[in-house]
Amino acid sequence: MEVPGECCKKCQQTHCIIERPNQQFLILQPGDIQKNPNDKCTFFSCLKINNQLISSVSNITCPDFDPSNCITDSITFMSNGCCKTCIPRNQTRMPCSTIPVTKEISHNGCSKNVTTNYCSGSCGTFAMYSAQVQALDHRCSCCKEETTSQLEVVLECPDGRELTHTYTHIESCLCQDSVCGLPQAQQARVRRSSSRLLGRK
Repeated sequence: MEVPGECCKKCQQTHCIIERPNQQFLILQPGDIQKNPNDKCTFFSCLKINNQLISSVSNITCPDFDPSNCITDSITFMSNGCCKTCIPRNQTRMPCSTIPVTKEISHNGCSKNVTTNYCSGSCGTFAMYSAQVQALDHRCSCCKEETTSQLEVVLECPDGRELTHTYTHIESCLCQDSVCGLPQAQQARVRRSSSRLLGRK
């Protein structure tokens, strides 16, 4: 660029150049922010401060996470795609409702993180002695999807292609009646106990 009062031109930086592992270089324009494809907790940025371009490498700091405090199979990622979250065991008595969660949808080798819903919460399940039938009255209800819709998402492929994929999105949840029954392992123990009692007679 031309410099007033000087005969020689000076070079003006227009992009940030960030060196990555394996001698790979990332070129960013001022204001650009790009996630590290190999590490979802790291992202690169290019800032313009006092007419100087400054490259930055930032890391997301996640809150403490203990999977032993989570309900089984409820561990997912937060919307940043880096930090893990789950349904804590001490929150299972909340009412049945939709809970947003970020999940990776994959199809034919292509994938993308989308925000969708799942159903969770307590419902009216109980066992109570009934004087009318002189037996235990069991009432079971589970938190299930009430309405769903089919949504399209554009998946990103490793070779740069894009693939349109349809998935089922939960719109609302509701407590719905279900059949009460013992888990299979517990049923087997009950049958074995009954057999031993019959054998003693």
